[in-house]
Amino acid sequence: MMLLITYEEFLHRVDELGFMALSDFLAGFPSVSEETLEENWHTGDPDTDPWCWKQRAATEKPKSFRTGEDSWHVGLSWALAMTDRT
Repeated sequence: MMLLITYEEFLHRVDELGFMALSDFLAGFPSVSEETLEENWHTGDPDTDPWCWKQRAATEKPKSFRTGEDSWHVGLSWALAMTDRT
């Protein structure tokens, strides 16, 4: 697995997967925390700090995070629906 270093790599990975949690709270689902370097967190650099990426994505609304023209991809709801398949 290649580690994500930049915001653009993160966007590409989300686009590739369709969903990516910020932390590893959902067993079996890919997470930003598992695919980034620990030392890159909380540096304040919007290009390389995964903690900044969530705010940046919310502000910029990249294609990877949209399901329609103006709607957002709701990752947590999707993940919970996928785990509740009993």
